[in-house]
This record gives sequence, C-alpha cells and structure tokens, in this order.
Amino acid sequence: MSHLRPAAAIAALAALPLLAACSASVSVGDNGFDRSAFEERAVSEIDDDYANTGRTVSTYECDYPESEITTGTAFTCVADIDGAKVRTQIAITDDDGGFKLTTDDLLYDMPTVAKQLAQPVADQLGGSVTVNCGEDVKALTAGSTFQCTVVNDGGATRPLTYSVSAGGTNDRWEVN
Repeated sequence: MSHLRPAAAIAALAALPLLAACSASVSVGDNGFDRSAFEERAVSEIDDDYANTGRTVSTYECDYPESEITTGTAFTCVADIDGAKVRTQIAITDDDGGFKLTTDDLLYDMPTVAKQLAQPVADQLGGSVTVNCGEDVKALTAGSTFQCTVVNDGGATRPLTYSVSAGGTNDRWEVN
C-alpha cells in the first residue's frame, strides 16, 4: 500500500465546484415568496457557474417549509446536473426575497479525474498506466471516497482510492 498523495491539482481540474456561496434576490410580491421566481434565479446562478463546462441543471426541486417563507427561513433544494444530485442549502436573507445559496456537494467528472490521475500515478508506480474511474459525473461530499482502477502496461490492475476534501482543494488518492 502506498501513502496518500495530495490531489489538489487534480481536484482543481476534475471537480466542478458548484457555487460555494451565492447571494441573489427574487420578488416576494403581495402574496409572499415567489417559488417559481426563486427557482428560476437559483437555477440561473448554478447554470452561470457551469457555463464553461457545458453542464446545466435539468431539474431543481426544493423541500419548502410549510410555514411562510421570510427572512431567516432555511431549506434544502436538489439540483440534477447530468444525473448527479447536488444538494443546495438556501437561506432567505431579507424580506425582499434575497437569498444565499451554498452547496453540500462537489461534482466530479470521472473521465477527467482518471485522465488527470494517470501521470501522477505513473510517476509513483513507474511506467505508463491507464486509470479508469467510470464514465459518469458524481456529486460527492467532503469525507467521501470513490474507487478507480489502475492498469499497468502488463495488464495488472490495482485499486485506487480517491478521498474528497472540503471544497475539493485538499483531495488525496492512494494506490492500494
């Protein structure tokens, strides 16, 4: 077993951090909180953050409280981005519909992770390798791990464990 290797450079390229914190506002109107306007604005903020990746929110569903939504109200919403479910925390910041959006999850593009891991893993093990982490996009929380497979020139395989850090800036990987 080899020791954990920092993956900060890999994470910077492979993780697609959703909005760490974003503030915006929507009209409250005469009849209270405008859910449709809120969702449209929240999705727009998320999509703007992903504009350079070509990824967009396909659905955005919120667990609205049963009580009136006013300053200080907090609730959770889930954005579906290419099949990955990214949880967002919403805090209403004022009676004019201002809100702060933060995320619980980071998106990882598995083919990009594999591509970025190939050279550092090859450097560690000696010789060229292929890394396979899957073909999908995953929403992951800090402290979670995922598995990849390392294949050397001779066809031998070894597992690789990738550990996700808060914000994706101190991710680590280990070839077992």
